[in-house]
Amino acid sequence: MLHTVRPEDAKLVVAEKDGKIIGCLSSLKLVHLEGTWVAEGERGGLVAYRMLCELQREADRATDPWTLASAPDGDAGMVDYLNRLGAIRLPVSFYFLPPQGRRLRTEG
Repeated sequence: MLHTVRPEDAKLVVAEKDGKIIGCLSSLKLVHLEGTWVAEGERGGLVAYRMLCELQREADRATDPWTLASAPDGDAGMVDYLNRLGAIRLPVSFYFLPPQGRRLRTEG
């Protein structure tokens, strides 16, 4: 994914030992769409699509044209919608990391 991000929106750190690269890690600034909701009587129309287009236009102006979207596990409707938009499913799981020196509290 790094090759799709503008240089000013990425940082790459490389670890070297004895002149050889032994590791690397990158951080990317991407737009992440979250919380799509449309009222029951308005679903199936163009409301979500129009909201998405507006946010993507804003993302194009602010960062790069790639946008990250998510579908909750088991939400076949959202998966179908993203597929119809041409979204590409990434074979990864995402995790939130707390700011350095902090731990996230979890229930249970």
